[in-house]
Parts: sequence; structure tokens; C-alpha cells
Amino acid sequence: MWIATNKFFCSIVQDVNNKDKFLIRFRSEKHAKAFQKLVKRKYNIDTSADYKYRMYIPKYEFIAVMTLFMLDIDYPNFKDSVDDPKYHNILLEMWFILRRYQEDENALKIGKVQEDYFEKYFNRD
Repeated sequence: MWIATNKFFCSIVQDVNNKDKFLIRFRSEKHAKAFQKLVKRKYNIDTSADYKYRMYIPKYEFIAVMTLFMLDIDYPNFKDSVDDPKYHNILLEMWFILRRYQEDENALKIGKVQEDYFEKYFNRD
């Protein structure tokens, strides 16, 4: 699951070694640090992984922390609540893509960047 907050973006998956934990993954150290402030846990750096910054956390703790985080929402516009200009632009791009998807689910075509990515990682001739 992907979660985009106004402070961080993360990917949450099951910890394959512990059914009671999640693996929370971040692409940005800034985002890992923002989440770390909420949970007071250390994150690991794995330069060989697709998500470089990683943290293991009990499921109950993640759910509790995110619930409190959501209860603190006090803004009427999500994008306007993002302080980091670079992250704001990323979220705006996501907004535009999802808006296009809303208007016409068939309108999105795979672009050159995606074609290059798929060619590099999935073409296993």
C-alpha cells in the first residue's frame, strides 16, 4: 500500500519474517526521518533495494500512529498543506495522472520513461 501524507510518502508491505510487523519503505531519507519522529524508531539504509530507507514496525503501532496522524488533519486542501516544494510537485504530478485516470481510464498511455523501465527490468529474452 502506498501512503502519501503532507510530510512523507511510504510503501507498506508485510514483513516476510514476522506476520505481526509491517515493513515501511521510503524513497527519501527526509521522509524516513519525518516518519521516524512519529514512531521514535530507527530506519535502515539498504542501497541495493528499490526503496533505500526501511523500517520494521509492529502492525498495531503503525495503525495507532497513523490514526493519530490522521486525527491531526486540519487543512481543507491537501496539496496546499505540503511544505516541501519538490515533494509538492511530485504529489501534483500524481494528482494530474489520477485526474486523467478519473476522466478516462483508457486515456493513459505508457510513456517513453515507462517503456524504458519495462524494457530494462522486465524484458527477459
